[in-house]
Amino acid sequence: MKCDVLVVGAGPAGCSAAAACGAAGLKTIVVERKPEIGVPITCSGAIGSYLLPYLPFKTPKNLLKHSIEGLEFIVDEVSYVRRGGPWSSYAIDRSAFDKWLSQRAVDSGADLIMSAEFIDATLDKSWSGGRAQIRKKDEIIEVDFKVMIGADGARSRVLETLGERVSDARMGQAVVYEYEGVTLESPELDQLYFGDFAPGGYAHIFPLSDNRANIGVGTIASDADLRQCFQDFIALPRVKAQLKDGRPVLEKSGTVSFEPLSRKRQYGSVLLAGEAASQNIKPLVEGFLPAIICGDVAGKT
Repeated sequence: MKCDVLVVGAGPAGCSAAAACGAAGLKTIVVERKPEIGVPITCSGAIGSYLLPYLPFKTPKNLLKHSIEGLEFIVDEVSYVRRGGPWSSYAIDRSAFDKWLSQRAVDSGADLIMSAEFIDATLDKSWSGGRAQIRKKDEIIEVDFKVMIGADGARSRVLETLGERVSDARMGQAVVYEYEGVTLESPELDQLYFGDFAPGGYAHIFPLSDNRANIGVGTIASDADLRQCFQDFIALPRVKAQLKDGRPVLEKSGTVSFEPLSRKRQYGSVLLAGEAASQNIKPLVEGFLPAIICGDVAGKT
């Protein structure tokens, strides 16, 4: 197989990059190791309202599920609320949003290959292209490319292939569950908690509706027992009261890049985008919309 651009990863960064490449008339192939787009979900589903104008498209309203007015910061018995501007956000249907992004890439002319795992690549000595090996079931497919975009997440295989991964870069780990039947104090506020239950991080209650929310704990402390941290968090009286009638229905735990995973975002004809390029907003590590924006930039480069 031959293409102008090979995109590894069909998440928000990869699909955004593929849409830009396809719209420019480039022969674009996207490979995704998972069998289905948007599954599993490893995201809290929050997007900052202030970033929407920077997207390369107008966001369909049906993907914006719940409006969040602001953030409440909570430490012990002290709390502080900020509303509007950069503090406001939306809860999204992340799975549906990912599927919409992938369809947008396909509509632009990109070819999407699912259940296809990037294994390795041999780059031209001049860094002007190369050949990638892709595993699909028991078959190895070779793809000749002029440009490759690595958008395959914080555990990027593309970055490993380049041999440029920073070995001691700190990663963020999160244990997150979606709960239904919760009784939220303020369904219009994202609640951020800080304390010993989240060493080197924070815990949150992020409303998805008036009676649904993502409950989670995240940290950059590599030695933290996150499952125990989560149990300690939901045992807090204020949290326990809001969850007393609720039950977990879906796990959304995952890993994000907190520190740069590589020294550069471009290595000759190979570009990195999204979590593979640590393109998220610290300290809350919001990565969904930055991935779309930066993926679009990579695709237009």
